Amino acid sequence: MAPSLFDFRTLTESVNKIISPKTVIGDNVYGSRKQVFASHIEVDIVEGKRKIAPMTNPNREAPIAGNLTAKKEIYSFPNVKQKKVFDFKDITSVPAGMDLYTGSQDSLNSAMKQKIAVELADLKSNLVRRHEYLCCQSLSGKIDYKIDNQSYTLDFGMPASHKITLTGADKWSETTTKTMDNIKAWIRLISKDAGKKAGIAYMGSDVADVFMKDEKILKLLDNSKVSIGQIGFEMREQEGTIYHGNLFGVDLYEYSEEFTDEDNSTKQFIPKNAFILMPKKTRSIFYSGLIQDASLNQVVAMPFFAKEFVQQDPGTRYLLVDSSPLPVPHAPEEFVYSIVL
Repeated sequence: MAPSLFDFRTLTESVNKIISPKTVIGDNVYGSRKQVFASHIEVDIVEGKRKIAPMTNPNREAPIAGNLTAKKEIYSFPNVKQKKVFDFKDITSVPAGMDLYTGSQDSLNSAMKQKIAVELADLKSNLVRRHEYLCCQSLSGKIDYKIDNQSYTLDFGMPASHKITLTGADKWSETTTKTMDNIKAWIRLISKDAGKKAGIAYMGSDVADVFMKDEKILKLLDNSKVSIGQIGFEMREQEGTIYHGNLFGVDLYEYSEEFTDEDNSTKQFIPKNAFILMPKKTRSIFYSGLIQDASLNQVVAMPFFAKEFVQQDPGTRYLLVDSSPLPVPHAPEEFVYSIVL
């Protein structure tokens, strides 16, 4: 016997097949995805400086290379879930111009499937936006969140030298600022500490406004990719991003997309006053942990879990989508997270 439309297995399979909305940091920095079969994870935080092999005598054994410096950290997976009322009135109501008695059981089932798909897609989109915000937070070296007024922090051990706050005359909004010197210094910092070349930067909307008014920068800025169409199609399609050109080999993007938090306040995924520098390819992985549901006595190893349930008195049917996301920057020295305004 085939499971019903509201069986958790059917709903879970469906929600995982629904195409996720495109994200900027989640898709481009955390394109590597892994499923973990546990509710916590032990990860290596790596220091990746470039080492050079020694000169050797061809008649002697090769010297042993030291292992990458790494420290192990254990993190528990955060939980992100949301539910909504599934109202049968939306299905059984008669659209304008239709006869009350037309239709069939098949058409009702078809309408039910369509309604389920629409509601699952909406819930999944909400969860994916939260995942994107977690990814954006992780670029600062930590993730802060609250549950029932209790604060939690996931700290990835980013060196203090990679978390920068400019003050006073050094702010990019001041005439005394040395914006280009800052960027060159941060490029060298990533090269020295992570052994990689910085190639992309995301800036908040206020930073972009100030940045694009700097005459010295505009003279050096290479925006030829805009005119000859060399920017990756995927990046052009990201909501909330604007390409501003290339400086010192770094592609510069403004990321100003907003979301509405649970307290109904509007925020940007990247702070308006932030400038975040990184290589184009990083050792960052987006993990999904086990999702446990006590009421069904089920444990699911998939990025998303979905179910329906009925609350009695008054009788209300809900659809719920659940997830256990954890974006981990395995090499935090690959990033420079700077507050420049």
